[in-house]
Parts: sequence; structure tokens; C-alpha cells
Amino acid sequence: MYCIQCGTQLAEGAKFCHVCGQQVNNISSQSVETLTKDVVIQPEEENTICEIFDRYFDSSSPYGENLYLADDMEDDEIESFQSDLGEEKFLMLFLYYDETNYGLIVTDKEIIIRGRQKTETFPLNKLKAAFSGKEILADVMYLVTINDVRSMPIYLTGMKDVKRFQAEFMHFIEEVNLYFYPQNQRKPETQDVDIGKICLENDFDSLYFESGNPLDAMHSKKYYKAVTNFAIQSSEHVYAIYDSTVMGNCKIGFALCSSGIYGRDSDKRMVYIPWEAFKGIEYRKTLVEFKIGKHGFNVVEAKQMLKLLDAIKLQL
Repeated sequence: MYCIQCGTQLAEGAKFCHVCGQQVNNISSQSVETLTKDVVIQPEEENTICEIFDRYFDSSSPYGENLYLADDMEDDEIESFQSDLGEEKFLMLFLYYDETNYGLIVTDKEIIIRGRQKTETFPLNKLKAAFSGKEILADVMYLVTINDVRSMPIYLTGMKDVKRFQAEFMHFIEEVNLYFYPQNQRKPETQDVDIGKICLENDFDSLYFESGNPLDAMHSKKYYKAVTNFAIQSSEHVYAIYDSTVMGNCKIGFALCSSGIYGRDSDKRMVYIPWEAFKGIEYRKTLVEFKIGKHGFNVVEAKQMLKLLDAIKLQL
């Protein structure tokens, strides 16, 4: 059993993740084979899946020559490939380098992971999330089902702009899950405060800090890293990012978003603080680190960050 928020392996029967505190659906894990039984996706659902997919993957160009979308392939190539998929609509193919037998296949009904030792198949309506990871030196992703079964690693070897792909794929799976299970939608209390405006008014020059209204891939070097590492949901606008790492990989830090603060602290615990909860949280500079509630971060410009958070809290 694995945590949906941070990917930590958990003991069977755990109610909360011991690393990030995420509540765990206490359902006995099932095999991948069990999940493939009696799965039927209706035609109207297929159309919705395709629409969700197209919102995130309208071009393969950012990801290199080993990723193919249906529009990239000739009709005869698709026809030959389609024979292995039956009536499913092909959406994406990613190959590990030029190894044509190994990789990732996405259709309007399922995701297929072809590894060297085995192949795993996951119906889309049985998936809960995707999250990023590392296997030795390789960038990978994992799928997690609604029964907390984790897939084998999806290796992203040879892919360009890996963080962007991971972020977009995570959001694709997130939206598919919310389509089939709308009760899973996180619904924070809405705020009338313009967080983005406050971030811009209190912007400061730093190698570690970026602000925008909202931040996006067009003018942010940290956006996709933050989305992936902090598990920022697709519905969020990201207004500011503080990267606490020296290398600029955004593995530790936090982001100020439309519904609250997302991040990963110095102890690698995941962070989500809704703005409503932030009203009652203390933040301060200690001798060791910058604290937001119980979470610590390395913040070089502590005075500027205190000023920004003060401005937000004043308006909440």
C-alpha cells in the first residue's frame, strides 16, 4: 500500500501516511489483474477522456522524438498499432529510447506499461493518481489505483522536459479520477482576496523566488518542478514559488496558490495549508530555518517572506 500524496510505502491497515500525514483509504490492495475485470467505459465517457487528454497533450514536440500522439502517426502506422488495442482509441505512445517493446501506451480506456519483465494494464476508471519518482538515476512515474495498488515504474528515459511531462500527466490522471469520482474533489473555502496581486506587490529579487499572476510555463523555470514535487492540483493558479534548494530543483520549498500553500518541507513532508487554516497559523524565522506552522524551510530572504505572508494574512 502506498501514499497517494508522496508515494511512501505504508504498512497494511495504515490510516495516515507517516511521512506527509495524508489520510489513507483503508481498502485491501488488489492485484492489477483483478482491476481489469468487468471494466466498461461508455462511448460518452470515451469522448470526455479524449477531451481531458487534449487539454494537456496537444503536441508531442516538447517531449522529444520517442513520444507519439495520434496526430504524429501516419494512418497505416496507427492501423497497424491499433490492431493490438481492439476498439480502443490510441492517444499516446512513449518508447524508452528506441526500445519498441518497452514503454507507455495511453488509450481512451486504459494505460498500458510495457516493461522488460512484464506488462501491466490499468483501466482509467480504476486510477486515482500519478506521481513522480526516481529509480537509481532515472526519472520515473508511478500510477496508483483507487485500491492503493501502485504500478511498476514508468521510466521516462530519453524524454525531454521531463518535469513538464510529469506535471501534465499527473493532472491528466487527476482530472480523469475526478470525472469518475467527483466526490474526491478538494473544495477549499473560497477567498475574496487576490493572492496573485499581493504576491506581485510584494515581489522581491531572489534566485529562489518567482512570482506571477499566475505563474505558467511561459515565464517560470520552476513551475513544472513545483507542480510535480508539491503535488499541486490542476485547478490551482500558482502565484509564487519559493525554492529552498541550492540546485534549483524545487524538491524542497513551497508555492502560494489560489486555495492555499502547497509544498514539501525540509523533512520531505508534503504540505497543504488552505488559506482559511492559514489565518490561525504562526510563521516565523528561527535560528535554524523559516517555519510555517510545523513545517520548516530554508528561506534566505526571511524578512521579505515575512512581509509577503503578513500582507496575505492581513487581507484574509
